[in-house]
Amino acid sequence: MREALATGPLTIVALGPLTNIAAALRGRPELAKSVGRIVAVMGRRPGHVFHPAEGRGDGILFGHGPVFRDFNFDKDRAAAAEILALGAPISLIPYEAARGVSLTGADLAKLEAQGGAAAWVAARTRGWLAFWVDTVGLSGFYPFDALAAAYVIEPKRFDCATASAWVAKDLRLWGGFFGPEALLVGLASERAAAPRASGTVVYCPRLAPGMHDWLMRKLDARQ
Repeated sequence: MREALATGPLTIVALGPLTNIAAALRGRPELAKSVGRIVAVMGRRPGHVFHPAEGRGDGILFGHGPVFRDFNFDKDRAAAAEILALGAPISLIPYEAARGVSLTGADLAKLEAQGGAAAWVAARTRGWLAFWVDTVGLSGFYPFDALAAAYVIEPKRFDCATASAWVAKDLRLWGGFFGPEALLVGLASERAAAPRASGTVVYCPRLAPGMHDWLMRKLDARQ
């Protein structure tokens, strides 16, 4: 990554924790200037619980399925705080956006019928779909990582805004007494008084209409 950044500005699509990016930039301020943008799959609004029952049924929060973690952030909170403090351009494609589109068994069947790379991807996604059906309780899965790539290809398909971001306890979630630090996004007035790190990000919580069909077309090996 250091060699690549030395050649010029790069957009880095981070599909997991920010560990490698933090390690590459640590002590190398000249390389940090070559980061055109980091697109990360993480972040949430204060008080937001990632749960598949959200917005469905009669308002009961804890229906079928597990409460998700902000997994990529939680796996290395220190790296995320380090990157946020650097001030590099960051776009966050969060759970909130991903839940706006779902890929089902019928979608995978269409990809499998195409053969080639599309069929290869679909076959290896069947186990992930089974987890969502059996454990999460939904008929399809949210394509988190694919949406991060989609943002780089056509950012206009995302409803985004510049927002404050900080790493701190979420005081709106269970009174702040439970749970570790979070990567929180909101208004500057909502920022914690003494965050571990803070900065400004582009937060993309919503998708444009038609994202499902657009994504399926992009996955079509015949296009």
